[in-house]
Amino acid sequence: MTATLEINFENNPNLPADAVQVTVTAAQKGPAVDDLMAYLQRYQPAKTLSAMNDVITVKTADEILVIKVAQIILVDVNGAELLIQTANQQIVSNERLAHFLERLNRDNFVQISKHAVINLDQLQSLSNSFSGNMTAILAAGNKSTVSRRYVKNLTEKLGL
Repeated sequence: MTATLEINFENNPNLPADAVQVTVTAAQKGPAVDDLMAYLQRYQPAKTLSAMNDVITVKTADEILVIKVAQIILVDVNGAELLIQTANQQIVSNERLAHFLERLNRDNFVQISKHAVINLDQLQSLSNSFSGNMTAILAAGNKSTVSRRYVKNLTEKLGL
C-alpha cells in the first residue's frame, strides 16, 4: 500500500527567518513515517556548487575537476586512492570515500561494499555470485561485487 502524502505550509512569524520546522502527522508510526523522517534528517539546504548544479568537484594530483554527478558510474577505493569511474574516464583522487559521499549527498548512490559505491541510475543488472555476494553490472561495461552485508540495503533501495 502506498502512503498518501499531504503537504501543507503554515506561516509562523515566531520562528527565526532561516528556520524551518517540520511536523510529521500520521495515524500511527510505521515504515512510511520512518522513511520520511530519515529522508528529512538527511536533507541539507543547497549551499555548495554540487548541491545547486548537480556537479561535484574532485581534486586530483594535478587539478580540480568539475564532474556531472549523473555521469558517475562507480566510486571505488584502491589502497589510498579513490577511483571515480565515468563513462569516458577514470579519475584518481586522495579523498576518503566517506567524505566524498558526504559531499555527494544523493539518494541514488548506494554503498555496495566497504570500498565501493554505485550510481543506481547506471545499474543495468544484478546477478548472484558466490557466498551470498552479488555482481552489479553497470554502464560502460563496469562491474563491481556487492558484499552480502550490503545486499539487503541495495535491494531495499531498488524497491525489492
